[in-house]
Amino acid sequence: MSLKELSKEQIEEISMIELATIILEEEREAMDFNDLFNRIASLKNFTEQQKENNIAQFLYRYEYRWSLYDDRNKPLGTS
Repeated sequence: MSLKELSKEQIEEISMIELATIILEEEREAMDFNDLFNRIASLKNFTEQQKENNIAQFLYRYEYRWSLYDDRNKPLGTS
């Protein structure tokens, strides 16, 4: 799925983490966390207050998701 395929309603309903995954897959390169969050906030038309309210939740879920991804991709016997 790409961002171009999503309607405004779908973007409103999809989680920030799912949007982040789509963005990162499309970009195919590392992005600064703040740039990624601001892009998501722009897509979801967040107000400044909504951005403040959602950034901590996004950071927590973002770090948790990618820590699981990193752990899955480590060779056996490594820590």
